[in-house]
Amino acid sequence: MGVKLLISVAIYQASPSWWVGLIGCLVFFMGYRYIIASICGYNVMDVMDLNCFSTNDKAPCNVMSATPVSKGRTDLTKECFTKLPTSHLKGRSRIVKVLGDFYYQELKIEDVIDSNIEFLPDGTLNSREDV
Repeated sequence: MGVKLLISVAIYQASPSWWVGLIGCLVFFMGYRYIIASICGYNVMDVMDLNCFSTNDKAPCNVMSATPVSKGRTDLTKECFTKLPTSHLKGRSRIVKVLGDFYYQELKIEDVIDSNIEFLPDGTLNSREDV
């Protein structure tokens, strides 16, 4: 908050009147996240995503799922599991923090798929306890 506060004070001080300074500060606080996102190549995290996914650094939300697929072609399985990350930004991004605000950093789709899908040899999972 320190850098943003200094910039807003500088905008207010440089303004010819108090209402121009107030409008300048409001415009700054409404648009600075989009300026940072365009400079860094990130995508701005929506407010609802911030509330759902990450409230602070001490309480991350980690979702883990295991779906055993025993019979069939692995290439078709991989194709089905790649539909979500390719169609949704959240599925192929990681969360980064810049100046106290959260952004989505898009990852390479190959890295996302390789980190989400693991093909195990036959006989590795025999019961729920093995998962």
